[in-house]
Amino acid sequence: MSVDLQRQIEEAGLHVQTFVTTPVWIGSVYFNVGQLREEEFKVGYDPSTNNLHHGEVWGSFTRAKQQKLRQLCKWFVPIPDVSI
Repeated sequence: MSVDLQRQIEEAGLHVQTFVTTPVWIGSVYFNVGQLREEEFKVGYDPSTNNLHHGEVWGSFTRAKQQKLRQLCKWFVPIPDVSI
C-alpha cells in the first residue's frame, strides 16, 4: 500500500495536508505506524522519482486485514459527505 511519510514531509518544511492532496488526490486517511506493525505489516521508506516522501506498507492484504485497515484509519484530509 502506497503511503506518504508525514515526518519526512514536515522535516522538508512542506504543509502535509497540501502535499497529500496535490495534484490528483482530494482526500487522505491517516494510519498509525505502530498499529500497522501490530497487524504484522512492514512499513518503510520507499522513495520514487516523483515523490521523495513516499513510503510503502508491505504484507498480506487478506479480506480480514483490509477490514482491520478500515477500522484503523482516520481521516487526515476528509472528503465531504464520504465516510470510511
